[in-house]
Amino acid sequence: NKYESNSKKQVSFVTIGDGSVHNAHFLSAFNLARHARFRKTKCPVVFGVSDNGLSISYPTDGYADYLFTKYAARPKDQHDPSSKVIMDRDGIPIFKANGCDMMDVYDKTF
Repeated sequence: NKYESNSKKQVSFVTIGDGSVHNAHFLSAFNLARHARFRKTKCPVVFGVSDNGLSISYPTDGYADYLFTKYAARPKDQHDPSSKVIMDRDGIPIFKANGCDMMDVYDKTF
């Protein structure tokens, strides 16, 4: 098949601003990823969300932070509260870092 890839480890990368988390296209993609996780179907995707507190015409009031980290989030390892990986209620890992600090991104994701 001409559409098959030589790589078995493909991943989709989506990058948006915090104002776009209200957009139906993003919410549909996010729900599809959650549903795939629920069905135990491989759907590797990384959502990179820049949260500067502003949309085009209004403040976002921290909704992206609420959606991804405060919405039923818990440490991955319940026995190790210092664990840097947070899992949402469906077991999707969430990494939160200061995107302006390269070492913080490295420390939080590796």
